[in-house]
Amino acid sequence: MTLHTHNLITLYELSLAVGGSIETQKNCEEFVKALVTQKGYSFVSIWARNIPSVEFKEERCSEKKFDLLFAYPAAKVRDIKLTNINHICHQLQTKNFFSVSSSSHSEDFNAYIHEKEVKSGTYSFFRLGNFGFLKAYTANRQKPYDSTELSQLQNVMNKFAVSVEGCFAYERERFNKMKLVEKESKLRQVIDTSLDAVVIIDEKEKIIEWSRQAETIFGYTKGEVFGKRVVDFIIAPTYRQYYQRAADQFVKNETNTYFDKFLELTALRKNQVEFPIEMTVSHIKINGKDSFSMFFRDITNRKKDENELIRAKHEAEKARLAERQFLANMSHEIRTPMNAVIGMSHLLYQSNLTEVQKDYVDSLMFSADSLMAIINNILDLSKIEAGELEFESSSFNLFELLKSLQSSFQYKVKEKPISVAFSLDYKIENQIIGDPTRLNQILINLLGNSAKFTPQGSIGIDVRLLEETHDTYLIQFNVHDTGIGIPLEKLPLIFKSFKQVDNQVTRKYGGTGLGLSIVKELVERQGGNIEVKSKEGEGTEFCFRLLFGKDGKKGLRNLKTELKMETSFSLEKVRVLVVEDNDMNQKLITKILKIWNANFDLAVNGLEAVEMAKKSAYQLILMDIHMPEMDGCAATLEIRKNPENPNIKTPIIALTAAALLDEKRRVFDAGMDDFLTKPFSPKMLQGIFEKWLDLSFIQQINGVESIAEDTNKSIKDTFRYLYEFSDGDLDFIQDMLETFLEQTPKQMDELSDACEDLNHEKVYKIAHRIKPSFMMIGLTELEELAQTVEQMAKASTFEREKVSDYILIMKKEVFNYLPELKQKLTLFTK
Repeated sequence: MTLHTHNLITLYELSLAVGGSIETQKNCEEFVKALVTQKGYSFVSIWARNIPSVEFKEERCSEKKFDLLFAYPAAKVRDIKLTNINHICHQLQTKNFFSVSSSSHSEDFNAYIHEKEVKSGTYSFFRLGNFGFLKAYTANRQKPYDSTELSQLQNVMNKFAVSVEGCFAYERERFNKMKLVEKESKLRQVIDTSLDAVVIIDEKEKIIEWSRQAETIFGYTKGEVFGKRVVDFIIAPTYRQYYQRAADQFVKNETNTYFDKFLELTALRKNQVEFPIEMTVSHIKINGKDSFSMFFRDITNRKKDENELIRAKHEAEKARLAERQFLANMSHEIRTPMNAVIGMSHLLYQSNLTEVQKDYVDSLMFSADSLMAIINNILDLSKIEAGELEFESSSFNLFELLKSLQSSFQYKVKEKPISVAFSLDYKIENQIIGDPTRLNQILINLLGNSAKFTPQGSIGIDVRLLEETHDTYLIQFNVHDTGIGIPLEKLPLIFKSFKQVDNQVTRKYGGTGLGLSIVKELVERQGGNIEVKSKEGEGTEFCFRLLFGKDGKKGLRNLKTELKMETSFSLEKVRVLVVEDNDMNQKLITKILKIWNANFDLAVNGLEAVEMAKKSAYQLILMDIHMPEMDGCAATLEIRKNPENPNIKTPIIALTAAALLDEKRRVFDAGMDDFLTKPFSPKMLQGIFEKWLDLSFIQQINGVESIAEDTNKSIKDTFRYLYEFSDGDLDFIQDMLETFLEQTPKQMDELSDACEDLNHEKVYKIAHRIKPSFMMIGLTELEELAQTVEQMAKASTFEREKVSDYILIMKKEVFNYLPELKQKLTLFTK
């Protein structure tokens, strides 16, 4: 191959331009300028991939990830559009160079156009080692370069490629060093600004890095600790062996990333003051050698806070224990006298009393029951908070439970124009298995609320079957009323302890605010949920769902359950031992047993009970818990441990005023069979006898009285004051009602006229005169309104508008009541 002189000079000049600089850009610039000068190219660009520095990335070709490394003249860089990179790469894989022009290969030429407004000319491509290629464009040439000329240039191109790759290697190393310096700078910044003390140790556990925070926490400078072992001076002596054992284990276990995650130790400051720290360790590599980064955190304040929390927790637990002990003691102390009050009230009510005396006893029993409800609520809340609430599982008749509630509440609201109703889904055919006591408690609380906040209308329970399986019922209970309702914004408060809608409600209606809180707990602890819907002035509805088991027995829903039962209970052949030290409770229990014709013996303490149990056999023993000489539990243990005692298997029933779970466990551990909480009613005691004794041989006399009320009873209940005043004279009562019907409308008109005339003295006289009439008929709310008008008329300043409003309300109520009163008069003609 012959080279012309001109070509030799060109190749020589180009060779001199190769490798003139170790910087990539400078190297490319010198070579490309020489190439343009010697060969007369219009534009030259160099393309490369995997460029080590971001500073070269002026434009990116995404197909093969080629970057424009250099272009000359630079003004044309913005016009580059490399459109067929795949074709270029394919061509350079089979040959090191090629050339195309617009005259002979127009199709190929158009594929390689990349400069702005290029219409003709020649492109030449040279492979540059393994990193890229060089592209040269000649605008005034109409035919491709021949292979001989390109081959000569390729030798120079190969040298240029080697020099550029050398520049890459140099700049890559410089770039990595720069990144390393930057990384070390950032690491130093992190170490120096960390709130934790950062210490780095080598494989021999000697300190090679010590942060500023480490100087602050431990008191040593970096110069004082460099090359020393951590364990020798910043770990407290009592913890050094523990630390070393943990450190050795960490070093041996190469898979560990963290040193026991968070290890708490006692550290030592330079002034020898000990303090608590939290330490973490991780394995790192420094210059290829094993090292460890350690983070120390001073947890003095946290430990102080933790100790305060522990102390507060202990104090709270002590207070809780004291509270529970107080409730247990108060339960016993309050329930003991209350047992006598309630029991004696029942006995007194059954004696020969006048109607007035029965009223007094009614009030006494109602107040006692209310007090016991409050005591029970407080004790239930205490048991719920202590996690000691228990639920039983027994079979019961839901229909009978609802019917009993209906009867009880109809009696409680007898002074109000309220009806009490319930409905039971006919699909609930079987008796159900659950806790009847807790269900009764839930419904009593909800119905009690309804009765309290419903001045007139109705309250009731609707029971619906939601789902049924082979052995379960999912039952929904809706307790509804037509009462005063609850404001929407107050609904979230009603299930909280000691909360009521507002203070006015508390003052007007009373209550502790515990009932609904306990209801919610009782429902949810049985796996159910409770919701409430209410609208002011229209009423409230509580809805809850509970899952019950299904008993094989059919629920009794015949005529007898629709009737009121009065049972005379007889225990003629039963022998009972009563162990009770309180005189009032002795009189109460023995009185009930006498009424039932039971044979019984009385022991006043545990020692007497043990001696009497040795001598005689009893069918049942009623055992008080807290007694002098020997308590009930100790006495039971004595009876149970003697195999020759005739009462070793006799049912022993605990009688106690304490109602907490601990007390209940204690009596069962002593060998007692059941638990009856004071105060108890005769019906509850009867239930104990029926549960533990076979009474099939005892005669029970059942008397049935229809729910339908006779005329005399209805009149007595409706017009109680007139009935008692006249000693039941129906003619007198009828005459008084007719007089009321005749005179009251006229008096109301006179009252309105006197108010319009501003005659406050006449308003006062008429209100004073009409007030007793309302009282006699039983219209207590109108009686209160009349009294208010009377007081306002008597005042020195007569506010006609307010008085007129009250009178208008009174008139409306009176005229609404007159048709009802006329209907009631028909009772006297039956």
